[in-house]
Amino acid sequence: AHQLISTVEGQHPHDPAVHYARGAILLEQKDLQKAAVAFKYVLSLAPDQKEAGISLALALVEMNDLPQAIDIFGKIREMNVRVPHLDEAIASLKAAYNLPQEHPKPLDGFRPFFRAETVLELLKREVKRPLHIAPDLGDMVAIIANLNEDDCALCEPILSYLQDYVAQHPDYPDLYHSLGQLNIRLGQHAAAEKAYRTALLLNPDYLSARMNLFQMLKEAGRDSEALLEAHEIMGRVAPAPNFYADLSEICLNLGQVEQALDYAGKALKINPHYATAYLVQARTLERMGQDEGALIAVERCLTEATAPEVREAALALREGIVNRKK
Repeated sequence: AHQLISTVEGQHPHDPAVHYARGAILLEQKDLQKAAVAFKYVLSLAPDQKEAGISLALALVEMNDLPQAIDIFGKIREMNVRVPHLDEAIASLKAAYNLPQEHPKPLDGFRPFFRAETVLELLKREVKRPLHIAPDLGDMVAIIANLNEDDCALCEPILSYLQDYVAQHPDYPDLYHSLGQLNIRLGQHAAAEKAYRTALLLNPDYLSARMNLFQMLKEAGRDSEALLEAHEIMGRVAPAPNFYADLSEICLNLGQVEQALDYAGKALKINPHYATAYLVQARTLERMGQDEGALIAVERCLTEATAPEVREAALALREGIVNRKK
């Protein structure tokens, strides 16, 4: 977990959710000093995050720093947010702090973590339920899915954990979507497809899952199936230029040249500087026998292109057309 959080922290150094997750791990490990530092940093970034405040106060109680814990709980109460057992916790802490100095030991009533029925134990369990600022599993999976190939080992433990979680919550489409992302990262395309389709079965309007399924089918050369998903997507959202360019390429592969030309035109209408759309437009015009139009599209592509692979493809296409005309 520390390794994962360190990876996320490198990409999001000022995200309070990341530092909250770090603090939660340290708190569970009883590394109270470092946990308190993490929660204080969260509050410096997001002063209204009650969960970080409660967790900080709990750490302070464990460290027997009752005045600071009482002060933190008081600030949480001033937020006017519902926190069950908060008033009882403050009362218990104040009573314990006002004990005579010769009292042999602190009251059990304010000791968290040790007795399940103490007021602060109830408060601890309550704050663990929502964790509103904790990074959700989808965020973590998305970060892992975009790591370098050398970091792929991080996927395995998360995948195992996610599979267990899916078994406990079989009706939650987000979990299947995340499962699909991790399986794609691991090259397990059949498992990824099954996960994406399950997410869509549970929620047909789940656009991210449908887009990822569409992209996976396109990259696998399953153009007819990808086209079906494309129509579902267009029925739900206004597509971006890259989607139209992908769709144009799919139609060209299927021999639907008129549709391919139409979709390339739609991509360029949205973004007239989109080199990939000019490339697929050129390929379509060449397929239709319109070499002059194809060469014009190639030149526009070369003018706009910055990606080496797009330039190389455009140059190869131009060379092929010119050689054929000789």
